[in-house]
Amino acid sequence: MPLAERLLLLTAWAHEGGTGDETTGLTLAGAELLELVLAGRVNIRNGSIRTTGSGERPTTVLEGLAEEFEANEPVEAADWIGGNAGRVRDACLRNLMERGLVHEQRKRRWGFWPVRHYVVEPGAQQSTVDELREFATGSDSAREVVALAELLRTAELLQDVLPEAEAREVARSLDENDGDTTVREAVGKAVEQVRLAVQTATTAGAFVAVTNT
Repeated sequence: MPLAERLLLLTAWAHEGGTGDETTGLTLAGAELLELVLAGRVNIRNGSIRTTGSGERPTTVLEGLAEEFEANEPVEAADWIGGNAGRVRDACLRNLMERGLVHEQRKRRWGFWPVRHYVVEPGAQQSTVDELREFATGSDSAREVVALAELLRTAELLQDVLPEAEAREVARSLDENDGDTTVREAVGKAVEQVRLAVQTATTAGAFVAVTNT
């Protein structure tokens, strides 16, 4: 299962049907980009996404994403993340619902406002939660688990997915991880761009709020 789908599945499960805030959406797009980085299809250099012309076949939520980058000029990573958050979230939900892992429910908030909730199939998240716990104990350092844990921390979701003590252990393991240096650097660069996209979105929101007062 792609990183973005695993991240959204955990979010909907932990938030009882919610799909997270703007930061979560941007992190989902960052997860999609990170799939290409881990597969060696693109790298992030000076904040720009550049294709490598090689690498493994990536597992992404968006079909043909690697080819999409290869067919176009280099783009700023933070800009791509900011511009594709909604697209990735929608694709994740569609894929998860098609596979029966998530079910959409429509309700009315305060009896008036229509809202959508996404109920996770019982147990669908358990294998991923178990992997995070194994990572916390040092028994699982697969690159995908390291990447997922770092994305959860970036979106401030670790403490929602795991009890506080276990979330702290995952964070400690991330800081002390002695695994593949190349993977750590790749994850770090992608996460840096997620944070930049979050900062940009926050600044833009603050500017709109000021100009509208």
